[in-house]
Order: sequence, then C-alpha cells, then structure tokens
Amino acid sequence: MAIDDDQLIARYVEMNPHHPGPGNVWMKDSAVPVWAIIGHVLANECGAASTSQAAANYDIPEIEVEAALAFYRSSKWAIDARLAETSQFELPVAVPAAQPL
Repeated sequence: MAIDDDQLIARYVEMNPHHPGPGNVWMKDSAVPVWAIIGHVLANECGAASTSQAAANYDIPEIEVEAALAFYRSSKWAIDARLAETSQFELPVAVPAAQPL
C-alpha cells in the first residue's frame, strides 16, 4: 500500500520548536530541516538519483526525503521563501585573484 503525502508528513515532519513557522519544519527523527533537503534536491535535479543522493548526504532514510518532498508539494511557498532567505546569507564569497609580486 502506497503512503500518501498527508501520511508521510504526519509521520516524518514536525515543527521546529526553536524556529517556528512552516518554512522551518524539520524531520522528526533526524532534525534535518526540510528546506535543506529540498534545496539539495532542487540543486541536483536528477529525479530519483537526487532523492537517494540527498538521503546519503544527510545520512537519513530515503523515506524522509520523500516526506520532505511531500511537505514541499503542500507548502511550496514556505520552503521557497526560506530558501530565498537562506541564499541571501550563504552566497559564496569571491576570493580576489592573487596579485603578482
């Protein structure tokens, strides 16, 4: 029997008590933020391969990645806003080129 999105969310996703709001929900068992998982999956748009890669990178079961994707489908606006907020502060810093002596 397949698990629907609502069941995945109920089983694996919860509000982060330290950072309230739908953009800051995290995985119940691992405390990995949903926005971080989704950011990884979106950055590595490879379908099922990105799901398994995200699970491996965060050391979580693939079902948690599926639950994060289920939450994203239901609250895309919240996760997109959180990703946009995060990217303002986590942009790579350009390193100046070495100057000849």
